[in-house]
Amino acid sequence: MKREDLAKLLNNLAACAAKAPTPEQRAVLVESIVDNALTDEEIRRGYIAVRDSDSPWWPSPGQFLSAARPKAGVATVAGEAETIFQRLIDAPTVYGTYNPNAGVIYSRAKVEAIHGRSAGEAFAAVASRFRGLELEAVPFVRREFCMAYESARASHGAATITPPDHMLPSSPGPNKALQAAESSINAHHLHFETIIRPVAKAVDFNDRLEELRRQAKELA
Repeated sequence: MKREDLAKLLNNLAACAAKAPTPEQRAVLVESIVDNALTDEEIRRGYIAVRDSDSPWWPSPGQFLSAARPKAGVATVAGEAETIFQRLIDAPTVYGTYNPNAGVIYSRAKVEAIHGRSAGEAFAAVASRFRGLELEAVPFVRREFCMAYESARASHGAATITPPDHMLPSSPGPNKALQAAESSINAHHLHFETIIRPVAKAVDFNDRLEELRRQAKELA
């Protein structure tokens, strides 16, 4: 959020307070907002909650933080963690690069750029387990990821479950090189069939009829 926009919100909160906050109180609230990396959405949520509160007093940093980033239910947090972990498993090259010798090398920076800091920190806690991840180890890594995400979310807020369109993996278009190769193979196959297929000889009806009569006499 721009500095001037945040200043406007704080001025509005000061106007609602029964006692105007001191410059030090304003400064420490701003410091808390920055240190806790509140998003624009969270700042506005905190502002609205404090503005509409029955309490007429200027909020402490803790009160504002609780209003801006309320604790989510266990099911909600678990669902967010499960969704992100499954996306890491289902689309590995979105979150890393493929190496022919080492497989997919995941990048915390990519995870964090797509899903936010909470997801980035949760991934960092299990990053080493993703190297050569075996199927039987997935449930254990999933559990560790979810636990790390719960802790990170308490400090940094919910992750972005649905990333912006430009960060989603795009559907691959037709592979022109592959199509050209297939066309070449099909053309070669047809040409090959033309070469090896025996050419049918024209059949004379009268000759065939005489041949059948001759065979009939021999069998009589």
